[in-house]
Amino acid sequence: GSLYPEAVHVIVRGDSRAASVAELAGRRIAVGQTGSASRATALRILDAHGLRPDDIQLLDLPLNEALLGLRQQQVDAVIQVIGVPADSIRDALTEVSLRLMPLSQRAIDTLTAPGTGLFAHTIPRGAYATQRQDVRTVATAALLLVAPDLAESEVRTITRYVFGGTRDFAARGSAQGTLVSAANAHTGLSVPLHIAAAKALDALAAPAGR
Repeated sequence: GSLYPEAVHVIVRGDSRAASVAELAGRRIAVGQTGSASRATALRILDAHGLRPDDIQLLDLPLNEALLGLRQQQVDAVIQVIGVPADSIRDALTEVSLRLMPLSQRAIDTLTAPGTGLFAHTIPRGAYATQRQDVRTVATAALLLVAPDLAESEVRTITRYVFGGTRDFAARGSAQGTLVSAANAHTGLSVPLHIAAAKALDALAAPAGR
């Protein structure tokens, strides 16, 4: 099942003159560590806005180092795929003014074509302290996966436990956990839903008393 969306964040300093992703040409952009899925997605984001690796200076930095570089003006933009709100980004906002940059609609349409594993998503205003507007972007789903040979009874138990709505994920420190529900479990699925999980989710979503 789908747990929660992991949204693409394009982050610049609050005083950046760039108004769109396309305007990041020639800039120093932190795209994540070599070999990471987030880096691969970041390159797709840039490509969808007409930016090739030769058009920019790519920096292969993990998120915390990238945010530090942004604060010290050694990085011009950071692209990261992460759940909302991300603690590391919220913490960085206490040190420097940052701004989330929306993706263009054309890029969103390209990136969310069938089979891409991405879907259109909005980071709602207020998700971060200084965010005054909704930000259009794309996301991939954080998935809960099982091996195909797991017993149906075990899959059913796991599904009920995780998606049943009785787990207080927020109290355990997970902001993203508040999005885990049977209603959201189908969002952005890129692999088949286990038949036992499907039945358990249908039962969880059914009206009380049904």
